[in-house]
Amino acid sequence: MQTHFPSISFQKIRVFLGGSFDPIHLGHQTMAKAVYKKLQQTFPKTPIILSFLPTAGNPLKSAPTSVNHRLSMLNLAVENTPFIVDSLEVYQKPPVFTIDTVKQLKKCYVDDWLIFIVGQDSLASFDRWKNNKDILNYVQFWAFKRNANQVADRLKNQLTNDFSEFSQHFDKIFWDDTPIPDISSSQIRQYLSQSPKLAKPFLLPSVFDYIKTHQLYQTML
Repeated sequence: MQTHFPSISFQKIRVFLGGSFDPIHLGHQTMAKAVYKKLQQTFPKTPIILSFLPTAGNPLKSAPTSVNHRLSMLNLAVENTPFIVDSLEVYQKPPVFTIDTVKQLKKCYVDDWLIFIVGQDSLASFDRWKNNKDILNYVQFWAFKRNANQVADRLKNQLTNDFSEFSQHFDKIFWDDTPIPDISSSQIRQYLSQSPKLAKPFLLPSVFDYIKTHQLYQTML
């Protein structure tokens, strides 16, 4: 199948970090900052739009916290940053499939380079995604490195840590070794339900205060 990517003379770079963000934490923000910085250094004259893309619900996970709470926490997290929140998926009836999202995004931004930031768990479960063979015809993956043995077999030969190769060959997945806080939203929810002090270092103060005010993930802080 022929790819749908523009030539290297794309008009804009659009980066998406998807997830439930239940809640958003410093791991998410570290990934976003690393990607934005690398792209800005490499393509200083090209507009870069990095969006957090919350989902209504992951088909492979349980139902998340309410949309309003998750959006409120995301909006707090992007304050005073170059990042934005894109609500394309969040009001759709779950399950929401990545293949449908990337097709819609490519239709809207036909002349732009589209990049999806993914974590280790996403690459490990990729073979279970709907129409997974077609997804990389619309977007490129930027993956954060942990353990190559946890990557779906069909993706391993597409991994590269050479950014030039990634930016010129659209079948490649960039394998980023930037250190990322080893934390997940599920771990943070567990911390909050047991001892909120354990979760506080992994959350922006504004997000932690929001969780405290609305008594999310626990009966009381």
